[in-house]
Formats: sequence, C-alpha cells, structure tokens
Amino acid sequence: MALVLAALAPADALAWTAFRNAGSPVLFFSAESGETNDLTITLAAGTYTIADVGATAASVISSPCTRVDDATVTCPAAGITSLDVSTIDLNDRVVLNADTPATIKGGGGGDDLTGGGGNDTVIGDGILGETGSDRVVGGGGDDELFGKSADIGADEPNELDGGPGNDDLWGAAGADVLAGSAGNDLLRGFEGNDAGNGGDGNDFVTGGAGNDFFDGGPGNDELGSAPVFGLVVPEWGDDRFDGGAGEDLLRPGPGPAGGTPDSDALNGGDGRDVVTYRQRVEDLAIFQDGQANDGAADERDNVGFDVERLEGGTSDDRMVGSAGPNEIDGGPGADVLEGADGADTLDGGAGDAESDTLHGDAGPDLLRGDAGDDALDGGAGADDLQGGEGDDGLAGGDDADRASGGSGTDDLRGGTGRDRLLGDDGDDTLGGDAGDDELRGGADEDVLTGGSGGDLLGGGAGTDTADYGITARALTVTLDGAANDGERGERDNVQADVENVVGGGLEDTFTGSARRNRLEGGAGEDYLDGLGGAGDEAIGGSAIDVLRLRDNGRRDVARCGPGNDFAIVDRADRVSGSCERRDDGTGNVPELGREVVVRPVRGSNEFGLPAMRRTVPLKDRINVPVGTTLDSRQGAVRIVTDETTATATAAQRAGAPGATAVFSGGRFSVSQARSRRAVTELRLEGGDFRRCARGARAGAVAVQSASPIRRLRGSGRGSYRTRGRRSSATVRGTEWEVVDRCDGTLTRVFRGEVRVLDFGRQRTITLRAGQRYLARAR
Repeated sequence: MALVLAALAPADALAWTAFRNAGSPVLFFSAESGETNDLTITLAAGTYTIADVGATAASVISSPCTRVDDATVTCPAAGITSLDVSTIDLNDRVVLNADTPATIKGGGGGDDLTGGGGNDTVIGDGILGETGSDRVVGGGGDDELFGKSADIGADEPNELDGGPGNDDLWGAAGADVLAGSAGNDLLRGFEGNDAGNGGDGNDFVTGGAGNDFFDGGPGNDELGSAPVFGLVVPEWGDDRFDGGAGEDLLRPGPGPAGGTPDSDALNGGDGRDVVTYRQRVEDLAIFQDGQANDGAADERDNVGFDVERLEGGTSDDRMVGSAGPNEIDGGPGADVLEGADGADTLDGGAGDAESDTLHGDAGPDLLRGDAGDDALDGGAGADDLQGGEGDDGLAGGDDADRASGGSGTDDLRGGTGRDRLLGDDGDDTLGGDAGDDELRGGADEDVLTGGSGGDLLGGGAGTDTADYGITARALTVTLDGAANDGERGERDNVQADVENVVGGGLEDTFTGSARRNRLEGGAGEDYLDGLGGAGDEAIGGSAIDVLRLRDNGRRDVARCGPGNDFAIVDRADRVSGSCERRDDGTGNVPELGREVVVRPVRGSNEFGLPAMRRTVPLKDRINVPVGTTLDSRQGAVRIVTDETTATATAAQRAGAPGATAVFSGGRFSVSQARSRRAVTELRLEGGDFRRCARGARAGAVAVQSASPIRRLRGSGRGSYRTRGRRSSATVRGTEWEVVDRCDGTLTRVFRGEVRVLDFGRQRTITLRAGQRYLARAR
C-alpha cells in the first residue's frame, strides 16, 4: 500500500491520506512516516468520519471522500465493505468505532490499536525491522491481532486485547500480555515472559519459551504447548497455568534441557481439567500432592489438586492422584497408576501392550488395563476392574467389586464383599474369597474358587473346574444349577456348565451332570458320582473313596488312590489297579461270612465300608463286605445273604436261594460268621442316649423313657438277628421291629415268630404276631 500512495501523491506533501479507488469496496487510510498518528474512524448515519488529531494535515485523493479540515475527512459508507489502516511508524493510536471488518497495521513504534465491532486484523508492527511495544485491541468481532508481523524475534513487550468475538492473538519475543475476552480465542505468546488470559469462551493459549502465565478463564480451554504453523511450539521456562472455570486442557513444557529450566505450575480451576504429558518420551513421575515434584527428573512441575485428569507420556510413568475423583491415563509404556481416595478412573493405555500396574485405593474406582499383562488392584470401595487384552491379574479388594478379565489367561480375585467376576476369553482363574460372589468363567478352560459365602460358579463355554482344594470341611457339590453346594449351609450354586470339581481336605460328595465330568476327591473319604455323562473320570484321594460311574455302559475312567477304595462301574469302564474293590454290576452273589448283596428299595439310602467314618449314597445293586454300615432311616434297603456252608462252591452259592429281607427306618451294621447255619446279624447304630439322662434330671422320666432313640424294621425270609442295646431278636421269615428307648429295647412282631434274648435277665422269650416285649434297662 505504501507503493500505491507514493504513485498518487508525493510523500513530502502529505501527513496522511484517506481514499477509495473507483469501484473498490475498501476504504484506505495511510499515514506518512515521521508523524505520530492519533486516529479515530467512526461510522454514523451512513458516513465514515476519519479524524487524525496527531498529524499535521490530511489529503483526499479521490471522491466521494471529502476533506473537512486538516484533521478530518468524511466518506460515504455506501459500497464500503472493509477498511485498511496503516500508521507506518512512531507511537500511534488507532480507534475504530465501526462494525466494518478492518486491517490495522501499526508499523514501527509503540502503538495503541483498537479494532471495531467487525472481524479485524490488527498488527502492532508491520514489516521486517519495525519495533516497539504495542497495545492492540480487537474490539467486537472475530479479530486477528499481531504484536509483530514479520520480525517475530523482536523483544519489545506487546499488549493484545481481542475483545468480544473469536479472536486470534499473536505475541512476539517480548513479554506480551494477551487477553482474549469473550469468545473462543487463540492466544500465542511465542518467546518472552508472557501472560495470557483467554477470558470467556473455549480458548487456546500458548506462551512458547519464557516464564509464562496462562489463565484460561471461563470455558473449556487449552493451555500450553501446541502446534503453530504445523510445528509444536514447546513451553520452555517456568510457567504458570490457571485453567479457570470450565473444562480445560493444560500442556506443560517439554522438561529441562540444555540448562533451560521448565518447572510449571498447573492449576485447573473449576470444571473438569486435564494435564497432559502425551508429547513426552521420558519416564515421568506425577504426584498430586501440592509439591513441585512432578514431571521428569529435576523438572519440578506442580500439578494442582484441582486437576481432574492426568495423561502420561509414551514411556514408563508413575502417576498418583489426589483425594478427589481422578482420571489417570498412563498412555504407552509400563505405567504405575494410583488413584488415592475418591471415585477414580485409571487407564493403563489403550492399544499399549506394556504391562501396567493400577491401584484404585479407597473409593469406587474404574480400572482399565487395556492391552498388555496388567495388574489391577481396586482397594477399598465397589470397584470395576477391566483387564482387557493380555494375561492380567485383577484383585477387587474390599466391598462389592466387578472384575472382567478380557482376553488372555487372567487371574481374578474378588476380596471381601459381594463380587462379580467374569473371566471372558482365555483360560482364567477366578477366586471370590469372602462374600456371596458370582463367578463366570466365559470361554475356554477356567478354574473357579468361590471362597466363603454363598457363591454362584458358572463355567461358560469350554471345560471348567470348580476348585474347593483350599477347603478344610466336608463338601457337597452337585452340578445341577441349584444353591445346594459347598460346606453345610454355605449354599454355593455350581452351575451345570461347570464340568470338573476338585475336592478339599475332608469328606467330599460330588455328583456330576450329563456332560463329561472330571471329579477329583482330595484327602478325605470321598464319594464321586459321574451321574451319566459319557467319558467321566473319577479320581480318588488318599483316604477310602467310593467312585460311582455306573451309567449304562458309557466308557468312563476310575482312578483310585492309596486308600481301600470301591469302584462302582460298568463292564466297559477303565478301572485302575489301585481300586481294591470293583463292582461292575455282574455276578452279584453273596458269599458266606465275606460279602452280602444290597440294593435300594425306596427312598434315600446310604452305605459305609467297614473302615469308613461316613456313609455314601446307595444307588445300585452291589456286593459289600461284611462289616458294612447301612443307613435306611430315610428309605428301605434289601439285603441278600449266603446261607450255604463255608465250603460251598461259587456255583453252589449262585444256585442257592439265599436269605433276603428288606430293612427300613434305621442305621445298622451287617455281620455274618463263616460257620454252618450262620445267622446274619444287624446291629443298630447311632442315636443320642444322652437325652435319657437329661430327661431323668428334668423329672420327665415317663415321657422320656418311651421316646424312641433308634429303630429298625425288617421283613423277609432267612436267618437274621437284629441287635439292640438291651436285647437281640432272631427270626427266620417274619416281619418285626426293634426299638431302642431310654427304658430298654422294645421288640414287636407283626408276622411270624421271633425269639428275643434279654441281655439283662439272660433269658429268651418267644413272640408271635401281635406280641411285644421290652427288655428293660437295669
């Protein structure tokens, strides 16, 4: 523009010039060098009034502009859509009182430039080599304000005020003051100790090198290092960031290097604020503890308590939040994140295959490991732990937690409280610990350990295992989806999609499902029943175990342990040599003095081998050794005995009719001598006779004496003897009952004849149908 004016009027004849070329929509103002301009351009009543009271004279180059006096020119506003103002040099002042978009260039000197209400471009110093400390005010509209245009390295301080609107403010090398005011503003300080205040709106403020102060003001602001002309301008120096109200993003400097300090104070203010170290490549340590100890080694940043989100760099970071709710994202690298108190969200870094460690501490936290082999610890509070990809370890800690392993081989621990553990893909290990927990393995082969409390154990796809190996009490597990599993009264619910069960240190009673099951007993006296799945495997432990795999000929496997074990199988099943007794359902013939044949008739019955301390379910016709205990208190059992001689052959025993009888209502042991005309004796067991003495002390002798303690009823043919506490009853083909009471042993006959031996009186009494006899206690 200076070249155009020279062609139109000699420079030594004019102090300033205002003109508009024919047909042009631009109204120009150009000052003469060496003059101090004090210029005001006002639009009113359709006319622009241009007044420069600082210069010596004015000239009008072309109509329709009119010269009023040496200091004033007027121009009609019609057709004018923009203004172009150049003050050249010295300390000039320009004020635009118009909404017309304008370009204002202060030139050299310390200028005070104020735009109008339009979208203005205001430049403090115009061309290379021009200097001065400028004050630039944008006014209303979306303005561009420049402290320097070409010589950005000049170090004079500038003051830029964008005013209302979405403004773009450019400082220079000096100590600039940039104010965005209302609107979404962009403030760039470049070098020097700059101060930037975005004002209202969503602002972007960066200072460049120097010790800068940033105040975002109200709105969602970004403060700190940022791209300029496609390059990242680093925030060197000891800067102070103040996000103000709203959701702010604070980017601290690149850290100390080459003797240049870079200790930043980062304060978020009200709203959800973010401090990000995403551009950093070295290891970082960030603690929201109010101390200048954050960033890289010797950096000494101070991340304020009012910052809600921390973002780490690309290396191995350690980040610790404050007592309030925090969001901490470690980003790439093997990070250690700790939320402290409050409801925290910790993220190891999406897509990052490094191994992260996340501690939620107190409060309901959300922990995401993402990719990599991560370790997540929720701490106190109801936490949500998400392992993501990789082989992760998740520990919920106190309270009701939710943990999902994601893909990979994961280890999930619920801790105390009512926890929900989801293994997802991979071969996972889930442990509920204390509380009523829900464990679901998901795909692949999972191991589920409920711990104490009533737990639900669901396997999902794949072959899954309910592991009670750490339990030191008697267990019952039935793979039926009902809440009837675990210790007595525990009410675990092992679902039917769990295929395998591992027992504990005492007595286990495991019943499988229609699936292929693997039941492993452990150290106690165990009963393992495959129920009906094809290819079941039952594995006994170190004590006496009963393994039942009788399911109509499906090929199962029985593996016994060192105890005197009993395998109840089909002929097609594989039975290990460590199973001392085997019954495959064929050749069930009694042997005098050695074995009897038993089978359930109705109800629920149990049996116990001679050396066992417990009884187990009786579901099949089997041979059991003499000395076995039978429990028919909730049912009835048939016994077949051998009444041949001890020298009878197997064929003779198979052809002999034998003795058979049904017994119900009692618990008893079976014995038989190997002698001619041997009698099978059934000795009553169990019952609590201590209540007899308690009744006597209480004075309720009559009622207590007649109360049954234990009983047994029999019906059949053959030689049998039932032995109570005070007498025995010997029969041969009859129906009778023996009842032990506090006052003695009562024998009743319903059919046939019974000979009763009274132990106290040493006499034998014969009873017939309808008679009874009480052998009294003495």
